[in-house]
Amino acid sequence: MIKKYVEENKDRMLEELFSLIRIPSVSAQPAHKEDMVRCAERWKELLLEAGVDKAEVMPSKGNPMVYAERMVDPNAKTVLVYGHYDVMPAEPFELWKTEPFEPVIKDGHIWARGADDDKGQSFMQAKAFEYLNKNDLLKHNMKFIFEGEEEIGSGSLGPFIEEHKELLACDVILVSDTGLIGPDTPSITTGLRGLSYWQIEVTGPNRDLHSGTFGGAVANPINVLCKLIADVTGPDGKIRIPGFYDDVEEASDEERKLVASIPFDEEEYKKSLGVKALFGEEGYSTIERTGYRPTFDVCGIWGGYTGDGAKTVIPSKAYAKLSSRLVPHQEAPTNVCWGDCNRSALVRVPLGWTSGKDMCAVLNNETPRKDFHPELKQTFEMRSPDASADIYQLMAGLCVACRIGLEMPEEEGLKITAEKYVDMDIHKSENTERLAALDALPTCCSESANCLEEQRKVFEQADVFRPRMIDGILQQLRSFNDAHLHEQADADKGLMESLVKQYFYCG
Repeated sequence: MIKKYVEENKDRMLEELFSLIRIPSVSAQPAHKEDMVRCAERWKELLLEAGVDKAEVMPSKGNPMVYAERMVDPNAKTVLVYGHYDVMPAEPFELWKTEPFEPVIKDGHIWARGADDDKGQSFMQAKAFEYLNKNDLLKHNMKFIFEGEEEIGSGSLGPFIEEHKELLACDVILVSDTGLIGPDTPSITTGLRGLSYWQIEVTGPNRDLHSGTFGGAVANPINVLCKLIADVTGPDGKIRIPGFYDDVEEASDEERKLVASIPFDEEEYKKSLGVKALFGEEGYSTIERTGYRPTFDVCGIWGGYTGDGAKTVIPSKAYAKLSSRLVPHQEAPTNVCWGDCNRSALVRVPLGWTSGKDMCAVLNNETPRKDFHPELKQTFEMRSPDASADIYQLMAGLCVACRIGLEMPEEEGLKITAEKYVDMDIHKSENTERLAALDALPTCCSESANCLEEQRKVFEQADVFRPRMIDGILQQLRSFNDAHLHEQADADKGLMESLVKQYFYCG
């Protein structure tokens, strides 16, 4: 029945899929912001045509969400289908043999950006629903949620889910954005590695230099960057960053035996990729390396002259985009503060294992608490207020604050907590009143010195900060004499330039 239905509707279905693919919904590039909206709207149309009761494009903190549902019985189980309509950038375009957003059928495959990840998979789920619905075979409720930021970290998905918990309530979540072990081997993915992604910049001379005049006398930022990157991974495939593997959970012998039993043809794997040999962490198979071992990769690198012909230049700067795939218990820098909205964090200490164990009990060799709930894990974070801050003194000061918090009366502590808790983006115009009610960090060194002097007795308690240390910090802060720096810089345009040269270009 279903094969007949597909064959009868093949041309229509392909054109519907192609209409999605033709929209360049590249979430990483702001130039495609309107395309993201167009793609979401197109998904709404297709889901309505497939037979859902309602479909809507809903706002989020970033790109819009597409939500749809078909409720057949309030007592029936509910399946939630998740997908994403955004795609990765298609660059470099010159390596494409066809237009990236104009689908072409060749050798039984659809060639185009998004045909696989994830418009194709989401479309199959929508068409399966269409078939069940039109043939009165649907026995459970269906919900769909398609986001537009999966390729850039799904930053808006979490807050959206928190805001719409009841709307998205379900019994089963279906995601088809992974892969099969083989075309004839059904596969269920139960977990994926996490991601940490960052960009680094190496600066050398204050301008591009001629290699004939300065070559051999000045370090080339590209050379330095390449050496830095090359030194990260050893010839054994091990990542040399100190402490990188400290928290990595090793697979058990039983788990490794199960992985080894998975049908896998290494020669076919290499052939499909066009490589003669594989490389990775020694002691682990290819499936283990790609399944549950951490990684370090360069995703992009540039600098200097990259146009046609030659230009003998030592560049001033070099750049690289890097990523690490993270496994259980590895923690990337996270963005959380005392509240529901994100902030950059300098120090992050997770107070609960991702495996659901009672971490406090494990570390203290105690029996796990009966009232332990892994879903209520908390996290401690410290955010540096300034790039020049002494993080050791900052941590010591934070410890003093924690002790005071623990020693103060419970009623007073709860009152302060309620006053400082943030559940909104305080930088939005509608939340200016809430922002004004929060204590602000000092705006200059002189102001910092005044705050410290007012509260020095607090920090001197228990000899955490000695009086001489406080005096030294106060003297250093006040030596900058920056109480009126903003006004001076506004009046003297050359002042800011001299300050930048003094404090940012230090050689």
